[in-house]
Amino acid sequence: MESRTLILFASEVMGVIAVMLLAGLSKSIRLRKPLGFKYPRREAVVSLTLFSLVLFAAILFYKGVILPPQTLYDIPYELWQQLVAALVALAVILLALFIRKQPVRSAGWGKALLAPSARLGLALVFLTIFLRGAIFQLIDGISRAEITSLIVWLIIALAEETVFRGYLQLRVTSFFGEKYGWLVTALVFIIWQIPRLILHPETIWIRLAIVAIQAILLSWLMKRSGHVLGIALYRASSEWIWLLA
Repeated sequence: MESRTLILFASEVMGVIAVMLLAGLSKSIRLRKPLGFKYPRREAVVSLTLFSLVLFAAILFYKGVILPPQTLYDIPYELWQQLVAALVALAVILLALFIRKQPVRSAGWGKALLAPSARLGLALVFLTIFLRGAIFQLIDGISRAEITSLIVWLIIALAEETVFRGYLQLRVTSFFGEKYGWLVTALVFIIWQIPRLILHPETIWIRLAIVAIQAILLSWLMKRSGHVLGIALYRASSEWIWLLA
């Protein structure tokens, strides 16, 4: 991985933090009263138990034990594995919401913050494209495979951010508190990524460092914004640009 790429990623992280601090001054973006649960401990236990189940399934997917055949064209097989794992995790969470009769806002999709979150997400997308130096590649045009990968990454980001920053972080924060809840979520997200990272042992440490920075940043963004959409839009663009580099 080139040092220039890492420097651009570092500038992206600093830019996102700066924008979020400025956006946090807006009444339309500022997180309103934190969502609470009647039984925080129970919610934390349930959410972490569900995470354990989907993590086990993801490990089997990445090992190729129970993975459906690839049916999407022009995407790397590893990305296909990640897509399937993300969709399975999302399906489990949606089923849990349905069975327990909990609203979608308890998974980070509150209606009140939808529009502000979308605006924030678009701002972070344009900022990421500019700071990562991808604007000229977009002007020159992108291939069909790159367009397909962008769509896949958008689906992955929406699914995983709903699972982790939405469903899990809100419940973990309700139990561990605002000070530590988002950090616990970041740690859980890093664990989720490890089965994918060990597929490339030669670069695992640098990739793990990038994932750790990303996990902390995304959880912090959720803590500040209170909605999944903007975070998912930003993450999809950031991950996609790695493929363009």
